[in-house]
Amino acid sequence: MKNFNNNLLIKIKKSALCSASVGLLFLLTACNSNKEVSSHFSTDPEKPVAGEEFTVSFDASGTKVANSDELTMLVFEHTNNEPIAGEVKMKKDGSNWKASFKSQPGTRSLVVAFKSGDNLENNEKKGFRIQLYEKNGDPVKGADAAYVDFMRNYGSVADFSVKNKELFKLINSEFVVNPQFKVQYYPVYISLLRRMKPDISDSLIKADLDQFAAVKEPDEMHLVALTAGYRMLKDNETAEKYMQTLSEKFPKNPLVAEENFMTLWQEENLQKQKDLLLQFVKDFPNYKYIDMAADKYLGAFAKDKDWTAVEKEISELGVVPSAVFYNKTAQKYLSGKEQKSELALQIINTGIEKAEKEKKEMNYKWLSTPASLYLEELNNNLSMLNYTKGLAQKSLGDYAEALASFKTSAELSKMKDVSVLPEYFAALDLVGKTEEALELAKKSKAEGVSNKVIDSLIAKFYTQTKGDNKGLDELMAELNKKAENVISEKLKKEYLDIPANDFTLTDLGGQQVTLSKLRGKVVILDFWATWCGPCIASFPTMKKATEKYADDPKVVFLFVNAWETAKDKKQNAQNFMTSKGYNFHVLLDENDKVITDYEVSGIPTKFIIDGGGKIRFESIGFDDNEEEMLKEIDLMIKMAK
Repeated sequence: MKNFNNNLLIKIKKSALCSASVGLLFLLTACNSNKEVSSHFSTDPEKPVAGEEFTVSFDASGTKVANSDELTMLVFEHTNNEPIAGEVKMKKDGSNWKASFKSQPGTRSLVVAFKSGDNLENNEKKGFRIQLYEKNGDPVKGADAAYVDFMRNYGSVADFSVKNKELFKLINSEFVVNPQFKVQYYPVYISLLRRMKPDISDSLIKADLDQFAAVKEPDEMHLVALTAGYRMLKDNETAEKYMQTLSEKFPKNPLVAEENFMTLWQEENLQKQKDLLLQFVKDFPNYKYIDMAADKYLGAFAKDKDWTAVEKEISELGVVPSAVFYNKTAQKYLSGKEQKSELALQIINTGIEKAEKEKKEMNYKWLSTPASLYLEELNNNLSMLNYTKGLAQKSLGDYAEALASFKTSAELSKMKDVSVLPEYFAALDLVGKTEEALELAKKSKAEGVSNKVIDSLIAKFYTQTKGDNKGLDELMAELNKKAENVISEKLKKEYLDIPANDFTLTDLGGQQVTLSKLRGKVVILDFWATWCGPCIASFPTMKKATEKYADDPKVVFLFVNAWETAKDKKQNAQNFMTSKGYNFHVLLDENDKVITDYEVSGIPTKFIIDGGGKIRFESIGFDDNEEEMLKEIDLMIKMAK
């Protein structure tokens, strides 16, 4: 399972990705080579008017939601504020699915996707765009800029992802036809400009800012643009001047909220942190990340306090902490020197109670998140909480109750979470249901959902039920083959046929490396940065991969260091490698030219390039299931040879 983030504010459960975009949310996953399916999609009338009802028709045949019994259309409307997400149940009409929808007045960008169960059809991550029109028949102005802003800052919501090159082209075209929108969408524009034109971006931004600053009475949009622009230029003094004016004139502006949140987040003094939190809740009661700020404060508060004092503090704050807080606190009492399992169980039950309540009421759903996707997030939280509840019950000797909790956790995670499944299987064995445990573990392994712990449990259960381990090796070989077939089928859908851009970069030893000179070899190109947590988290697994192929002259691993801000980028990368004990072949993309040419939007990103110089796979993000990650790398290399 892959989750992604671009800064410390994003909630991450397991694995992640770092992005250099300005926005708070940005998600990418691997692209595949299937053709876009926009031809399956139409509207009636052909030119829907903003604010009026129209009908969407979708032929699902040949798509990721083909043969579905039911289908939901996810709708995302956007201007320049947070998008409004909605859902519409579709009805089957012959070979097509249909649904009627009325857009909000003022909507500029309208993007839809189609969902059935776990399957999502999002038109190769671009979404199905619906061009809206004015009543006079003219296209709604600003649609491309709003689409770019949505994709860049909110695309993670439905696994949307469009290459920076395409987004940059769209927003520039918008500004040529409708230059009045430039100031409004300036923050997202300069985030793309910096990536696509790093050599001239500063001069272009300075020219824009001179024009914006010449406005005698700058409005809210100009103040936001000026603040963002000068921050991009790292002219913090000037940026702070405009930020102060923005705060005074428009105290509810989202950028003001973000600024205040960062001040709160970075405060270490506990009393000041509490004061800032209380003020922030008062000023911005609906801010997305309030629970994270409450978690941070309460986590520090609880270090030397008993749970009764923490409960009292939660009540006084008037802010509901997240499920993660209750989970971490309960785990603290389970793993400490003096275990307090009963207290841990009490805390986790409180967390479950609050999570179940939110599941019914959905009071904290973001505007940009469809209800069904938010429900999935809540189920993930409940899976996590029930897992910890099972651990507490197990430590108390309540094995039947623990089994029930582990089962609930496993089912909520759709039997896909390899951190939960071993406890569930072991709990079945503990109450005498070893045969059931073995069958479930075998099924999980065969579906490619496994790790070393599950492998060891299969061996244990097999020996217990059979009386010896005769035939175990054959069973494991059979299960491994099935798992490999599952992963291979997935990778076949992601197989690419794109010429890899040639480049020459210098490595840490001062030697130049040219990609085209490696023809005949499979090249694994891994883009990373020293500040990227997910990149660093992936390195132990990548170390094992490089060691496995160390003696294979036909396989080359290259770790391209990019998006760094250190003055001496070479020394910065060298210090990191030395301190961590890695011996990777690191190339320095000091001007970020190669990462831009490869249109990387988030790191870590890996490209698997075959001996003919073609990109065959693009793997984005970090999967913390080491066994699955290594198996995927093996299969991608095998398919690229």
